[in-house]
Amino acid sequence: MNKKLNIVILTAPDPKKAAGILAYDLMKALNSSGHKTIIVTNSYINYYESGIYSLTSFSQSIVTRLFDKIKRIIERESYSNPDFFMHSINQLQQKLNYKKILRIIPNKTDLFIYLFPRSYLNAQDLYLLNQHTKAPIYWYMMDMAPMTGGCHYAWDCMNYTQECGCCPGLFSNDKNDETNIIWNNKNKYLKNTNIILIAGSEWQYRQLNQASLFKEKRKYKILLPIDNNIFKEGSTYEARLEMNLPVNKRILFFGAVSANSKRKGFKELANAL
Repeated sequence: MNKKLNIVILTAPDPKKAAGILAYDLMKALNSSGHKTIIVTNSYINYYESGIYSLTSFSQSIVTRLFDKIKRIIERESYSNPDFFMHSINQLQQKLNYKKILRIIPNKTDLFIYLFPRSYLNAQDLYLLNQHTKAPIYWYMMDMAPMTGGCHYAWDCMNYTQECGCCPGLFSNDKNDETNIIWNNKNKYLKNTNIILIAGSEWQYRQLNQASLFKEKRKYKILLPIDNNIFKEGSTYEARLEMNLPVNKRILFFGAVSANSKRKGFKELANAL
């Protein structure tokens, strides 16, 4: 790609923390290729860095965290199965954020890259951003949320290949439940949006090809980028010496944001060890 583009990365978490760092690495990689890239996040950030913009004030972040904590407690007790991570079930209650984003981004935006959607943008936001800018939206899937009516991990549920409903994450037997309503709302807007789906793994790509929401949309599999200036080939022996690790032992490395998350498999890992 020789043309230099104005790119906007849209992501819910702080791009300097935890999984949000992916957006920051992606911005640096694109800028190093000559593109002009900015990040617009929905998280409050208490630092300044050129190219990173937040839609959330400190007071708003306090209210949001408190609301999310209360909501998680309610859901854990009665409303939903926490193993399904029903964090996108509130999409229809979200305020539209596209106008705030339009005030920040360049007048000539060539494309959007959408990463973590949690409590950030809904299907109507994406549709309106696309309509106002005519810029395509590349939705880089971090989990199953783009494909479903509310969950981020569907386990063996295949309802996302239909129109959701009867959601096991909501303990529901109703085919017209909240997940079906959200699926139909997504379908209403996304079918008229210039949106391209990107999967970060073969497993995710297979799921994407089964997803009913995106049957007519372009899809690609692109592995997540890494910084080759940091992660590069070197001597395993010397690395072990530098970190005071045994040179003649087999070493296993594993990690996750939360070891208590069932889908991360730490219980199975512990049993296997």
